[in-house]
Amino acid sequence: MIAPIIRPHLRLIIWAGVAMVVATAISLAAPLLVKIAIDHGIQGRHVHTVDVVAAVYLALVLVRPIAERAIVLCSARAGERFLGDLRSAAYDKLQELSLPFFEETRAGVLVSRLTADVQALTTSPARCSWRSSARCSCSRSRS
Repeated sequence: MIAPIIRPHLRLIIWAGVAMVVATAISLAAPLLVKIAIDHGIQGRHVHTVDVVAAVYLALVLVRPIAERAIVLCSARAGERFLGDLRSAAYDKLQELSLPFFEETRAGVLVSRLTADVQALTTSPARCSWRSSARCSCSRSRS
């Protein structure tokens, strides 16, 4: 039931995943670059190797914030669009229900419950904030 709602936003989700892998790879590359600089540059007395490693590290440091921004933008956009589509699907389903259903159940209770459920989904991802190295830390504070 959720797959048709997620499917239109799959491209954004994939881009967020790719950006997450890139940001994580950049974080993991720093110690490797230091190892290369020490082993091949300093111990091998090759100044050019140290310069190249420093340039690569600088380039990665400049690319990482772009990847992290892409994570935030793509995941937020996909999440907001998903929630909007979910809200529309829920209200469309409510509109399709038969008249006897509404005679047994109060419409105000249904609309209130739908609104509360979608609101709970909306605030749940807001408690999670993406951090570097693609870690999600959830705060337990109540707003």
